[in-house]
Amino acid sequence: MAKKLSDTVYPDVTFVFPNDGGSTFATRKFELSRSSEVFAKMFASGLETDRIIIEDITICSFDKMIRHLNGEEILEACSYVYNNIMDAKSLLRYYPDIKKFNLTYLNHHITNLCIRIPKDIIDNMNINCDDHLEILKIILECEYLLISEFNLYGTIMKMIKRTSGDLTWDEVKGKLGKLIYLIRFPTMTVDELVMCAKRPSLLTGEQMMNLMLYAKEKMFTETIELFPKIHRRINSNLHAFLS
Repeated sequence: MAKKLSDTVYPDVTFVFPNDGGSTFATRKFELSRSSEVFAKMFASGLETDRIIIEDITICSFDKMIRHLNGEEILEACSYVYNNIMDAKSLLRYYPDIKKFNLTYLNHHITNLCIRIPKDIIDNMNINCDDHLEILKIILECEYLLISEFNLYGTIMKMIKRTSGDLTWDEVKGKLGKLIYLIRFPTMTVDELVMCAKRPSLLTGEQMMNLMLYAKEKMFTETIELFPKIHRRINSNLHAFLS
């Protein structure tokens, strides 16, 4: 049986999990640094203590991730993550850990969830959370989505109105930044664009007028050149793509 990092002889760093009753995970900095660029930078920065407090994940999650980084029991680790990230709320909950430990092997799994359940994911997002906006970017960059572009926009707008609080509309648009230009407004119908024009809107008045012109006459102007004009693809090959 593979040796766990937490069983290492002569550990020189200990992770403490106060939310798990003060459980500890002892290991060697060298082994972590060799396996992960994140840990290498952390230890190279010169920590003043050999005890590191971890409050945002459980010791069980941490152990699984470390074992994956060390190349041990990868199938078990994959199964654990897959079994825990199967819906919108779990994706949003575990995404910071996935990012923190650079678990790139989950990229395909995350993309598949974004394709299958984009509305559920966005419904649970918060405009003020950078991690949520990163996931929104993944959704908007997908060539396939199980939602129409108009309904996608409507779902984003509902999320913004629900979570923006005291933010001004300019601040909201500032947070979204270039994500606005990943919404495929040119693929919408005239009637859908009329609904999108209702204030507040992510579009300027000039952009809206030119999008209407494009929808009616296919006349393309500079103000809408950044918006993708190709429809997202939903077809019989989607099941094969997701597998």
